[in-house]
Amino acid sequence: MEAELNGNKAAELTLAYTSTVASTDYANYTFSSLSAVNVNKNIIAETIGTSINFSDLTAVTPGFLVPPVTPSEATTICEGTSVTLSTVAAMAWQWYRDGIPLTGSKRRTLVISQSGNYAVRTTFSNGVASTSFPVPVNVSPPIEGGVLSDTKTDLSLGAIAKLTASGGTSYQWESADGIINGLNSDTLVVRPTKSTTYQVIISNSFGCNTVKTIEVVVANDYKTLEANNLITPNGDGINDFWLIKNIDLYPNNELKIFDRAGRVVFSQTGYNNTWDGTFNGIPLSEDTYYYVLYLDSGKGKLTGFISVVRQ
Repeated sequence: MEAELNGNKAAELTLAYTSTVASTDYANYTFSSLSAVNVNKNIIAETIGTSINFSDLTAVTPGFLVPPVTPSEATTICEGTSVTLSTVAAMAWQWYRDGIPLTGSKRRTLVISQSGNYAVRTTFSNGVASTSFPVPVNVSPPIEGGVLSDTKTDLSLGAIAKLTASGGTSYQWESADGIINGLNSDTLVVRPTKSTTYQVIISNSFGCNTVKTIEVVVANDYKTLEANNLITPNGDGINDFWLIKNIDLYPNNELKIFDRAGRVVFSQTGYNNTWDGTFNGIPLSEDTYYYVLYLDSGKGKLTGFISVVRQ
């Protein structure tokens, strides 16, 4: 078949055919490699070996069609990672960053780990060459995240601390001892029963991550044991039992409660906040009572008084 040059320069034309209407994507075209140009007759001729529709045939200049560049993933990448750019099959390629040819980048694909505007000049077997539109690739800066505690990182057993991470848009804490809440937030509330290192993954809006840790050292110094000095055992649910805050963390304990005459009215090994002001199940009279709490086989000791008030 023959097609008119319509005033175009023969050296800048090649025949191509596609059934995709108004496409400017090289991937949709088949290019001829045996076009014969007759400048005198102002025609370009081609022998087509496959059946096509005449309406699908066109003579194009290299600048008319732009070879597509396809990234393997998002073009905003994390520091230390890469993205692969690829283009259509051809005879030769030359990649550019910010308009400057990249040495040794003459393959169909290009692996990128630096920010820049990347383009490729594609040359086909018929000699037609065209340059793609630039594809911007951005490398996300490193996350300058951190973790701080609202109190000292040396805690007495039973103390509560808030660990706050910063520098990202989302946070994921690793499961560990003593976590109360906040695994999926910037602030983790903890009450560790032993020295523990807490780890958090800090992420930014591009999905880039960094891992930060904070160590909390726990001391068994009995400083968080706080005994109530009043009980009102009337069944209203308020002060019905004698409570020692954080006694659950010191199960190796022995408690003795005495009346004014020094008689033992209650004793228990492993006390767990259950005394209700009775002696052998009989309510004791309103009065002041005294206690001795031994901890960890006598390593610690807690003493004081308890007022029993009946209303």
